[in-house]
Amino acid sequence: KHAQLGVTDRVHFITASLAKTMAGRAGFFTAPPSLRHHILSSSFPIIFSSCMLPAEIAGLQATVRVVQEDQRGRDRLKAITQRVRGALSAIGYPIHQGTEQIIALESGTEKGTDLLRNELEARGIFGSVFGPPATSKNRCMVRITLHAGLTDKEIDRLIDALREIAPIVNPWEWAIARRIPGLAQAA
Repeated sequence: KHAQLGVTDRVHFITASLAKTMAGRAGFFTAPPSLRHHILSSSFPIIFSSCMLPAEIAGLQATVRVVQEDQRGRDRLKAITQRVRGALSAIGYPIHQGTEQIIALESGTEKGTDLLRNELEARGIFGSVFGPPATSKNRCMVRITLHAGLTDKEIDRLIDALREIAPIVNPWEWAIARRIPGLAQAA
């Protein structure tokens, strides 16, 4: 994002969690070289102070190799993501805020999110539920994470379940849908 905005040279610190990409403890931060010693000697409260075990390092190294070398997996994940996002958008789910394999179904209220979760789980679909304090009030969500190992049958089951529950959870009435011009009226 910084590069897109042309401000990278004015950004002093960049942090990122790699836990999802690496399927484990992973992350990084960058800082100007002049601050390296200060950060290393004074930042224990804000960084992990436990060292990684050899098995964790080996797992991360193997994951890096897969990420670097598995073009077929990347292509499959991209195709799955486009298919699911296209289908959910056509049904009326307001998922405009992303393009990647993690799909946030921002149902809004805790009550609405409980309903969404319960309807999904009743159909054997399990997502990650997020609510306050991890989200703002009335921005609760169920997050669905796609991966390259999903079969076409599993993808069909996910889409069918979300299509089936749409009249129950009314995604076109979620607050986020009202922020998208034309979506609430189109559904």
